[in-house]
Amino acid sequence: MNLKSFPLIGALTGPATGIAEDAGAKAMKMLRVLAVGLAAVLLLWSSALAMGPAYKTDSELTQYPVIVIAAWDKAEMRPHTLVRGDVCEEGIWFLDRKRSWDDADKTLYYHVPHYRAIQPAFLEKYFAALGSSDPENAVPKLLSSDNHEVLTRVLRYLCGDVLPWPFGDGFASMYLNPPKRGNVLRSEAGAVKGLVGRDVGEVRFTAASVYAFLAGKDGVGFLRSLLKDADPNVRAVAMGTLALQRDGASIGAIAAAAQGVEDGWLGCQVIDAMAHWGDAGLIPALIPFLEIDSFAYQYGDELGIPAVQASKALYKLTGHWFPYDAAAAQQVWKEAAAVADLGKRKALLDRLLPEKECPLIAQLVGNPRYEPAKPPDGPATRMSTAATLPCTESTTKPKDVMATVRLRNASNRTVTIGALPSSVTQEWPSGSASRSTCPRPGAPAKEDFVDLRPGETTEVAVTLDDSFMLADPNDRKLALIYERNGRALGLKAWIGTVHAEFGPEWKQERKLEKVEQRWPNGNLKVVGQTMNGRPYGRWEYFNERGDRIKDVRYTGDDVGSSEYNPKYPSNKAVGARQPDVGLSRRTPYAAVAILLGASLFFWGRGMARAHAARQAGRGTEVPPGGRAGEVDQYGVSRFLTFQDFRFPDYPRSCVARFSPRISGESQ
Repeated sequence: MNLKSFPLIGALTGPATGIAEDAGAKAMKMLRVLAVGLAAVLLLWSSALAMGPAYKTDSELTQYPVIVIAAWDKAEMRPHTLVRGDVCEEGIWFLDRKRSWDDADKTLYYHVPHYRAIQPAFLEKYFAALGSSDPENAVPKLLSSDNHEVLTRVLRYLCGDVLPWPFGDGFASMYLNPPKRGNVLRSEAGAVKGLVGRDVGEVRFTAASVYAFLAGKDGVGFLRSLLKDADPNVRAVAMGTLALQRDGASIGAIAAAAQGVEDGWLGCQVIDAMAHWGDAGLIPALIPFLEIDSFAYQYGDELGIPAVQASKALYKLTGHWFPYDAAAAQQVWKEAAAVADLGKRKALLDRLLPEKECPLIAQLVGNPRYEPAKPPDGPATRMSTAATLPCTESTTKPKDVMATVRLRNASNRTVTIGALPSSVTQEWPSGSASRSTCPRPGAPAKEDFVDLRPGETTEVAVTLDDSFMLADPNDRKLALIYERNGRALGLKAWIGTVHAEFGPEWKQERKLEKVEQRWPNGNLKVVGQTMNGRPYGRWEYFNERGDRIKDVRYTGDDVGSSEYNPKYPSNKAVGARQPDVGLSRRTPYAAVAILLGASLFFWGRGMARAHAARQAGRGTEVPPGGRAGEVDQYGVSRFLTFQDFRFPDYPRSCVARFSPRISGESQ
């Protein structure tokens, strides 16, 4: 590892560290960065995002006792493909001292304590300012920098390390922000305003957001002027912040500023701000977004596409679904806005906009299969050629199932949609899956879209996960997502989510079979069931003694496996073989013979005793049916006659005298 001491290490670490002068020499001998720390750093610099330790701010990094300019020349690794982290280049390392996990090693090594503990070397002046004795004066001076990363870091620091709207929601608020906002330097609003006026590229809209946060109501006038800015992203920030502040005087200018805002993420944030305001005067500002199909995100069924979000916002304000055609939507609203009476306006919109959110009905048809679908025959039905284009050899895997979805135009107007959905999402109790479709090679063409007249259908082939097919039909959800409207081709295709149902023409065999395996001693080894030959539901596993040791849940809402303690009472011998209930197939007949013989025996003895009693003059009468009140030597208090004999009512205590095995079963 190559090291050199940080130029301002004394100011950053304080006199107590005592390592500034010999940091390089000691590091050459002792520095061993723990593998866990390096792995976290490599993950940080890669494009992958994963759950990690709590976020640490830049200011917190400067509190580590050792800060050096360093490079680690052993960072290459090969998990699947060669990865080379930025730690191979010179950077700022924030270190502490830690012992090895080997208890026998008493040496204190330099240690990378956090995934943010290695930073780019060009931030040296920034971290020096943060670590100075007066960072609140030193850091804002760096607003004069031309480096975009330095400017962004400074702007974040001015806001207490949490950037304001439109930043900080969703993933950023959970993993890329501290749990609590720090000190806010509102006095620096003027300096940030000056930064907005500079030519610093994409940093300008971030600076506009920070200025609005720092200035509050005092910044409304400047934000209104930004509604005419040449940068659409700066205009978008001005639109959203003024909408959040409910600035009614700027409604007209907000509508004009919306033209040309095409960034998907910013567009969705602005639309959300206007929808929360809920002023009908913002409808003209929402309509231009109906043709912006820039994809930003997807959270479940929520599509982060400005067109989709604008459609929902317009429905919230008017109660009607506008077409994805800005010119047509503006004309409809122009006519409706001219009607002052709200009741008559609603009636007009009911006539002009009778459509539902989704004009399509989707149903799965045919049989699940393991080969691509073929175009079906029949009138008014077309199979998209794009739907059957091969993508790669691995498109259809053995565990995947091909199926056909039929889409029908249920509206009273012609609807244009993509020949293929952009993606297909599946949900079932134990999982979910999303598959992107393979677009036709080359630039988009009109052949990638289809027009459906009212009542007309088209069919597309989709690939379904095998686990999805095994799940209970009532718990499965399938959706086709259309993200492209073809505006580059002059088209205004419908976009959104279509939920597919398993229709009456869908034919899927669901054959459930029980599976049972036993050890040579007869005890259970495995018990479970299969659906169409695939493991289904819960499977239990037992050792040779019949003790439950494991189970695996293949379907349901608790998919997984569990290990069991075989000595626990509820697991012990639950799979043990039960005792035989008979000696052979003739055992039932033998049992009947024994019972009949016993009946004859007791009947004969009872008759003999009754006769002897009469002869002795005791006067004891046996009641009708042969009952007597005494108990004989076998503990039987009821003597039977042939008239009493009813097999289901026969006393089981008598059976126990002759066949304990039968008794064990019956009791």
